[in-house]
Amino acid sequence: DSLMTRSLGDARFAQVLSLEITVNSLADLPAPVSSVITLSADDMSYTFVPVVDIGANRIVITGENNCLRGLNPLASGITSTNAGALITCTKALKIVDLIITGVGTHGLSCTDAGTQTLLLSQVAFIGFNLGFFVDSYKNVVLDTCSFLSCTDGIAFANTVTNGSIQLCTFDGVTGKLIDLDSCISSA
Repeated sequence: DSLMTRSLGDARFAQVLSLEITVNSLADLPAPVSSVITLSADDMSYTFVPVVDIGANRIVITGENNCLRGLNPLASGITSTNAGALITCTKALKIVDLIITGVGTHGLSCTDAGTQTLLLSQVAFIGFNLGFFVDSYKNVVLDTCSFLSCTDGIAFANTVTNGSIQLCTFDGVTGKLIDLDSCISSA
């Protein structure tokens, strides 16, 4: 097992990922059950090499402190024809250097009880109704992300204690770039 140290910019969030899995195809991920690929192990790093087509499946992350990353931010990613949210998560998650493309309602949909951290850096969301939706996370950081040909870019709901959005690009977004209407900060 390879060890990879991960930091979210603050020593409080330093984690050690216990296992790294290289993903070259759908076969490298857990087998889909009812069109759901469940990433349930804790402290895992999934490194996508090419853009991996997961068909009509979607990814549900239930494991703690996982990382989805691309080997090359211009050529690594996940694509799906699933009509719903492509990736859903309720835990701490880091996504780095990844293209997420599809036709569904959300590229990434994250819901928590206000205790977890999300870090997205150099992630491209392409073709969704809404690129990124977050509900009740403690810390949310978006750095150098792109929202391309999405109806809406980012939506926050309920309470986000700490948040940062910097250097994001919105191209071909026909609706709201960032929707904060139903979000309050508890800070």
